[in-house]
Amino acid sequence: MFEVDQVTALLGWCVVINIALLSFTAIVILLFKEQVVGIHMRLFRIERGALERLYFNWLGHYKLINVVFFLVPYIALKIIT
Repeated sequence: MFEVDQVTALLGWCVVINIALLSFTAIVILLFKEQVVGIHMRLFRIERGALERLYFNWLGHYKLINVVFFLVPYIALKIIT
């Protein structure tokens, strides 16, 4: 089995990697919005307004999932050790 310190370290690295991925995705969407929207409009046949809402929803859900499943357990384990 894993030790508490190992699980804490794993969750900490998960938080770091997910924050980096979230930041990278947000930056790509901000800097290359026209290209990204164009590709997704052609692939999925979705209107521009709907795509922008989907991007915002996806980023928000991704952040929420990471907070709930990685950051909160990491903080809880840091508190108890």
